[in-house]
Amino acid sequence: MQLFLQLGHGMMTHCKELIKRWGGGTVILSPRDLSLAQITELSAEIKKLGGDVCIDPQFYDPRANHHRLTHHDFWPSSYETNSFLEEGINELLASLGAMNSAAGTAFYIIPGLLYEHGKDEWIFAQDIIVKKASKIFEGKELFATIALSSEVINDEATLEQILEVAETWPVDGYYIVPEHPSSQYLVENPIWLSNLLTFLAGLKLLNKKVIVGYANHQLLIAGLANVDAIASGIWMNVRSFSTKKFSEAEEGATSRRATWYYCPHTFSEYKIPFLDLAHRSGILNQLRPINGMANEYSAPLFSGAIPSSVAYTETKAFRHYLDSLWKQASASKMASFNDSVNAYSMRLKSADDFLSVFHSHGVRGQGRDFSSFVDTNKAAISQLIKSRGLALSMSWK
Repeated sequence: MQLFLQLGHGMMTHCKELIKRWGGGTVILSPRDLSLAQITELSAEIKKLGGDVCIDPQFYDPRANHHRLTHHDFWPSSYETNSFLEEGINELLASLGAMNSAAGTAFYIIPGLLYEHGKDEWIFAQDIIVKKASKIFEGKELFATIALSSEVINDEATLEQILEVAETWPVDGYYIVPEHPSSQYLVENPIWLSNLLTFLAGLKLLNKKVIVGYANHQLLIAGLANVDAIASGIWMNVRSFSTKKFSEAEEGATSRRATWYYCPHTFSEYKIPFLDLAHRSGILNQLRPINGMANEYSAPLFSGAIPSSVAYTETKAFRHYLDSLWKQASASKMASFNDSVNAYSMRLKSADDFLSVFHSHGVRGQGRDFSSFVDTNKAAISQLIKSRGLALSMSWK
């Protein structure tokens, strides 16, 4: 499974640095955060570094009012469902096609509305959008957006209906955007994660590609559904999807209050004062990245000095997180479904063991401590094996 970079506010330099470091990769560009001139300029730079780009149209809420998003030519000046689906969608798709051409994207992402619970006209509307896009977008692979509210993800019957209609779409793959319940970063609800994982596997069993957008390390589990890529970024609003992002002028100041260190083998993040505590307790080295996860970004934290005294900047923290996620994503799928399940299950057990040791010394990740989510991910694995395990085993590549 690959890691794509989900571009958000202030990410252009990070994207260029990481694509250069990795020798390739894909950046999902954000009209909400970039002008057309910035999109074309950044696209050229990414491709020069050996990477690819695509554009997320971010049409989840057609009544969104973020000034940078609505300033783009493709955004409709007004929206009324019936008239838009008859005429307005053609203009939007034509304008998006021109933007993709200017950026030289590797594939098209078809715009998609957010499917909210009770608004079952979504299936009808999205069916029209996808089929019209298949006639207007030419020469590249097509990915249909399936953006789902947390309530819809909790509804297994609705997800099965979506699978049935998605199978009829003339596309090469799907771009899944899952809303987290109550704007949570990590999700503790096992139904949400189990249903999402089973749904992703169902899409893969249609012999199509699947990309999951706005993801964080909890969704490394998507590799067990044979997903092709997850996408993540630096801020919380590109690691956990909410339509609020497209109606707010700037990033929330709360995102900047602390610098976090991501410990890959515990799937947990820690504020620097807790690393100081680990240093005092003599267990700091147990938080050092292992199994090939080390990089120069986090190295200063483990130089022997008190972590708060070294130059572990926000920039280094962001790049360490994404570099770690890139490595973990690439290791998430093994030669078979069973091997992948066993390997990921062992990583969860190891994380749980490390976390128990850290907790005994008072070292905790607070809201980003994965101890509260290990059982959620274990439950999702069990449900995936029960619902799709045999089919995945037979189709695994």
